[in-house]
Amino acid sequence: MKLAAAFVGLLMTVAPPALAHGDGLPISPVEIWHHWSFDPLVCVPLLVVHWLYGRGVMRAWKQAGLGRIVPTWRAACFFTGELVLVGALITPLDPLGETLLSAHMAQHILLTAIAPPLLVLGMPIIAWTWALPPSWRRVGATSLARGLGAIADVLSRPVLAGLVATAVMWAWHAPALFEAALVDETIHTIEHITFFAGALLAWQAVLSPYASAVAAAGATLVVFMAGGMLGGVLCLAPAPLYYWYGNRALLWGMSPLEDQQLAGMLMWVVAGGVYLAAFAVLAFRAADPAGAGRSRPSHGIIRASTSSRSMK
Repeated sequence: MKLAAAFVGLLMTVAPPALAHGDGLPISPVEIWHHWSFDPLVCVPLLVVHWLYGRGVMRAWKQAGLGRIVPTWRAACFFTGELVLVGALITPLDPLGETLLSAHMAQHILLTAIAPPLLVLGMPIIAWTWALPPSWRRVGATSLARGLGAIADVLSRPVLAGLVATAVMWAWHAPALFEAALVDETIHTIEHITFFAGALLAWQAVLSPYASAVAAAGATLVVFMAGGMLGGVLCLAPAPLYYWYGNRALLWGMSPLEDQQLAGMLMWVVAGGVYLAAFAVLAFRAADPAGAGRSRPSHGIIRASTSSRSMK
């Protein structure tokens, strides 16, 4: 919850419309590479997040040693997650989502199944805290621990977080809401923010080393099965479910139904593969008696990483 609130809050305050699409016109294969989006309302927040994270990591490494506090592999995960966000929001994939349902689904997969776990593994709250001046760092860590701790303890429980992410996914793929988001930029922005925030919440909960491995594995299985069912609906539906797209897929040599089936396969195979892999890792951890019943201290990870000598 801390990560979702901090990351999405920053994007919303700097760039409320940043996650919306373009002008709604269909894009042909000939035109696709002319539709990169370097909108400052998208780029600036991503650059700010990148700068704060890099500044915090470099400060932590300078004081504690390379790979300490934030391990190098975690920093690599975060930077990779940022690149995935660039792919989802800046490349032609974003406007192509108004021509192809499959492209729109690919973007949603990047925003929910690929970028969030990489960002969570990067320990951004700790890195961002280290980006602050030392005196602010102490205050910031204390405020996070006291102000958000109780909320995070409730909302970041794996099963609850998984159910929230599942509800968000199914609700927005209902034809009425999905097509409303395609027509209205404000609704589309809300759609992407809730997708991203719900995914961050779920991944933060299940990837926490302090979470119950059994609960985390169960939550991941729930999301995997729910996504698989939705992918199955898209693949097996006898007719297109989203009439807004019309015959736009014909520009890409596909019928509307084939485009929808491809979207379903992406959800079934790509997103499902990510969740299935996560479930396998968590189930293996749950089978380990030392990790299956591990409890979660509310917010000690932030407090420990920003206390004592490391704060000086």
